[in-house]
Amino acid sequence: MGQGNNITIDRIMPGETGAFEQWYSLLTEIFTDPADLEPKEDLLERLNQTNKNIFFIFRDEKGKPIGMELLQRDPAMPDAPVAYVPWAGMIPEHRNHGEYPQIAKQIMNAAKGLGVALLIHEVEDPKRIHVAYGEPADGSGENCKNAGRRTHLWRRPPLNTLLVNDGTFGDPKSKTAYVRPASDDDQNIQAYDIMALRELDPLHPMFGVAKSDDPMDGIYNEDKTAISFAAYKRIYLQMTQIQYEADMPEGLNAKDYYTLLEQKLRADYPAVEDFCSRVDEAMKTSPWMKLDTSAIVPRSGPTPVHNVQLGKNLANDNVADAPTARVPNTGKHNDLKM
Repeated sequence: MGQGNNITIDRIMPGETGAFEQWYSLLTEIFTDPADLEPKEDLLERLNQTNKNIFFIFRDEKGKPIGMELLQRDPAMPDAPVAYVPWAGMIPEHRNHGEYPQIAKQIMNAAKGLGVALLIHEVEDPKRIHVAYGEPADGSGENCKNAGRRTHLWRRPPLNTLLVNDGTFGDPKSKTAYVRPASDDDQNIQAYDIMALRELDPLHPMFGVAKSDDPMDGIYNEDKTAISFAAYKRIYLQMTQIQYEADMPEGLNAKDYYTLLEQKLRADYPAVEDFCSRVDEAMKTSPWMKLDTSAIVPRSGPTPVHNVQLGKNLANDNVADAPTARVPNTGKHNDLKM
């Protein structure tokens, strides 16, 4: 793979059963732990919710499926131009060749065209992921090393992902460590991920310096080395709501909506209660949650320039709006595999 490849990104729409079967086959090939997946029938129902779920499939020049991604959003949330990626990955022979960052850049452009300003996902925390794999706590295990390498992949151009990590997450007493409902049981706490943020629309007001009591009216400090704890918490609630879909009344303003949403999510999920209570405590001493500003390790060797194009149901900004009955979201996810 010394030279670039021709890759097409298609969006799968309702009724495209064959393409969905290929997408699902990729999902189960890339993410091999059943606990990280949703039932196939639930995913099929999500395919019909075109205003909430966008299924992407990546193909090589011969049309062979080589990767997939799911992008989720909740248009009912006020003041929330955000989307969440629970799964994205490439088949093994297409990893580590610089393909996914170039694919992701095109998906980011497509998502921006759908009105998404902020893309949220999670990455495995190199300091804590040993728990999931039964590896030594000193980080010497292969999965810990791989997680560390991927943090640099995300932070390099063209993705420029911001990792919300102040360096304390390995400390059991950390007041800021990211936790979420566990993939296999949402009543348990999963404590080995980091929140990752990608700006799609740098001109959006949220990507300025914090200047009011509104958490999303500027989320950064002056030198963009931290986001406000209020924004950290608000984005967390938005991401959790996209995944778990608490029943919310219509017509609430943003402040009342998120106050009620926080109450509901904290009552339903121990991880949300744990996270919010610790962040509330941290906010008493500082308004800022640090971002990972450590040195980024550059990619070794040249990166081929791949010819990545938007294909079926994307080339002409084909955006459907077909809400269906609510699908209970299990909140399954895994670290993205590139």
